[in-house]
Amino acid sequence: MKKSFLLLCVALTVGAAMMASCKKDNGNNPSDPKDQYGLTIGTFVDMGGSVLWCSRNLDADTPFGNGDFYEFSTSREGQASDIDERLTGTWRVPTKEEAKELLKNQQRVTLNGVKGYLFTGSNGNTLFVPCAGKIANGKHIEDGTSAYFWTSSSLSSDRAYSADGEWENEKEMEVSSSTGPAFNKLTLRVVMDK
Repeated sequence: MKKSFLLLCVALTVGAAMMASCKKDNGNNPSDPKDQYGLTIGTFVDMGGSVLWCSRNLDADTPFGNGDFYEFSTSREGQASDIDERLTGTWRVPTKEEAKELLKNQQRVTLNGVKGYLFTGSNGNTLFVPCAGKIANGKHIEDGTSAYFWTSSSLSSDRAYSADGEWENEKEMEVSSSTGPAFNKLTLRVVMDK
């Protein structure tokens, strides 16, 4: 009985921590502390632009984790349908304009042994996007060499805009439709309105 109660307590604690991820009330501001890599600590990051950015990829445990990979398909305005149930509160997929806003000040870095892109906002806050690669034709490719995340903007019924960068080729992240068909699976970096 005690073992069952202990397992229930652990499950509730882990569940509560997972539900708290990417909630506005656990956020930060420009005066919040930085971690040992200079990344702003908190579940959302105000980069000085029009939206607040989640501090990590959707379903990642840390800012250095890949998180899960998702196909793009719209079900409601500005939202990818296969992740509708994953987002809580007012979190949503960024538009291509919001992604372009984030990508203005970036550098290729290796933090905590993970290659990726470090973005610095107009207010000095930072955000790290790992080179998580993508899933194409059912295979995880470009892990550790390229970074991608979906935007909510579609180009056509089978193509969508994403932010992408080729770390190994010294290519900065940019918003493009060159990632391939919308059935490729990419990570998500979600936002919420200020």
